[in-house]
Amino acid sequence: MLIKTEGKIAELICENDFFATLVMKKRVRGMIMPLVFTLKGEWKRACCDKNIFQEGDKIRIWFVPICKKANNNKYFTNLVIEKMEMMEKGKHNLFGYPDSAIEIGGMIIDEETGEIL
Repeated sequence: MLIKTEGKIAELICENDFFATLVMKKRVRGMIMPLVFTLKGEWKRACCDKNIFQEGDKIRIWFVPICKKANNNKYFTNLVIEKMEMMEKGKHNLFGYPDSAIEIGGMIIDEETGEIL
């Protein structure tokens, strides 16, 4: 079952080389609730390694809920992302520049690489 939602990325947590966590906050019945997604493969690389998706970006996500039963007869559900698309870059990064970019003399420069953007 593929489910679609959209919203802003509230938090990205890069856990290890294989998995990451994306948190999106949604209003459900008048309360703000976190939706926590598991990122793996190309989506983990897009968020953690390439910084294509960043906190504050508005995105559309297609995901699959995967339920597992633990030894103590409790069920746990992971929301695994199958597809993501950018709807709008976050205000903190309006032009797609890295967070390390600064403006010097009218030029945008990435402080980490020294590249003029």
